[in-house]
Amino acid sequence: MKATEPGLGPLEMRFFSWVQFKKCDEVKTGDLVRALKLSPKQEADLLYNLSRRGLLLKLWRGFYLVPDRLPTGGKWSPSPYLIINKYMGELEAKYQVSGPVVFNSYGYSTQLASQFVIYNNRVSKKVDIRQYKFVFVKVDEARLGATKEFQPYGESKDAVAIFSSQPRMLFDAVADYKRFGTLPEAYGWVLAAIKEKKISIKALVDVVCEFGNTTSKKRMGWLLEKADPKSKELSRIAKAIPKTNFLVPLLPENFDGPINKKWGVIENFKIPT
Repeated sequence: MKATEPGLGPLEMRFFSWVQFKKCDEVKTGDLVRALKLSPKQEADLLYNLSRRGLLLKLWRGFYLVPDRLPTGGKWSPSPYLIINKYMGELEAKYQVSGPVVFNSYGYSTQLASQFVIYNNRVSKKVDIRQYKFVFVKVDEARLGATKEFQPYGESKDAVAIFSSQPRMLFDAVADYKRFGTLPEAYGWVLAAIKEKKISIKALVDVVCEFGNTTSKKRMGWLLEKADPKSKELSRIAKAIPKTNFLVPLLPENFDGPINKKWGVIENFKIPT
């Protein structure tokens, strides 16, 4: 990064020279007061102006991401995965990305996705940053797991994403259907993945038993039996379902259909042939 880039004032040039020397990728309120001997007002004005011009990115008040070099065209567009990693890192949160972007990445949805759903153990909120929409969903730490690192093409190691694994993603699509609007489509995804040998029934059963509640276990048990009625893995789900009389409709909010007593579901949905 050169401190002689056109369009930068003396204070801005001092800032970027310091960033380059220190190899900083983030700054917080107070850093420049100490490092550049600025007054709090000078620091606030500098960060505001650089953020407004797109030369750095404000994640929240007092916390900014900084590019390693001045961006071509004068505006920096950091990777959404860098934003997620820095956001979660600052909160010391465990997390994994799921939802539309992950469905698309694994090839189960062709819908253009710009929403990132981040399961984590710290915060629930919706945040729009530049062109991206982030939905942070706080869950119990025990519900986090079954992940896979994803390295976006051309991105730095700081932008590596932690995705739900493929089995976990398919489970998420069934279990968290209200958030994603993925039933009954997700049933087809699961069956196709098994038929095409993209994934094993055992891998799905592992995820269902570890992360499922009674409702999702009943639906997934029924579905996986459709995929392979002879699978010995299905008994693990059956044993994990507590004894209960309540029935779970395969398609929510529709209680019209035959009852499958084995799995405790209302079969108001037929697998397409």
